[in-house]
Amino acid sequence: MVWVFAVVILSLMIFIPSLRGVALGLVVSVVVLGLIWYWFSKGQEQTTRNKIDLTELEFTDLRLDSAKHTLKGRIKNKSKRYTLTGLGIKIILQDCGPQRANGKTECETVGQTEERIHLDIPPQELRDIAESVSLPADSSISGSPSWSYLVQYIEGK
Repeated sequence: MVWVFAVVILSLMIFIPSLRGVALGLVVSVVVLGLIWYWFSKGQEQTTRNKIDLTELEFTDLRLDSAKHTLKGRIKNKSKRYTLTGLGIKIILQDCGPQRANGKTECETVGQTEERIHLDIPPQELRDIAESVSLPADSSISGSPSWSYLVQYIEGK
């Protein structure tokens, strides 16, 4: 659709010199409207991401089934006002060696992924989740598998 508009404007500018100003005005108008739409949609995204604080969420029994590439657990939305609609989460998969005499275990990161989890958890309610995640295919683990997660953003409405 955009290419049709571009061809029409270019044709006007080439074949009808008296309409060059009108064609240029159309191009400028479309660019300005596009920028306004972009800024508005970015603002809406930020607004939905600032409604629920991380302290208003409770994660219970969150576990990663790396064989089935599934994240399972329970999430409680403790917000009194907003419905939890999504999470941006970073999952880090590690390969850990045996525990040393000093009690420390050395781990190496073998893969990580960033996922958006679509949710619909009303205020003061909880839901079980079982979400597919895309773990790197080349993450071979020779020791003990370990994983961690980091919530990057929270979406609410």
